[in-house]
Amino acid sequence: SRASSTTGGPECTIVGERVFMGAGTKINASTKISDDVYIGANSYVKNDIDSKGLFVGTPAQKIRNEIPGHPHRVVDGVGVV
Repeated sequence: SRASSTTGGPECTIVGERVFMGAGTKINASTKISDDVYIGANSYVKNDIDSKGLFVGTPAQKIRNEIPGHPHRVVDGVGVV
């Protein structure tokens, strides 16, 4: 489900479907994260993430389109079972 502010104000953070965040992940206010995103532990999401894939680091950067070892991996924007 989507998590966001009920008022939709300027501090609204939107998290898409099937988003997985590792422990210690930090997200800036007013950030939007698209569907099918994996964020590594202790990463810092400074800007919007508008594509599927695996993001890690400070600030979080995309390192892969494919999610290794996950049954519903994302490869070049297409879900693979």
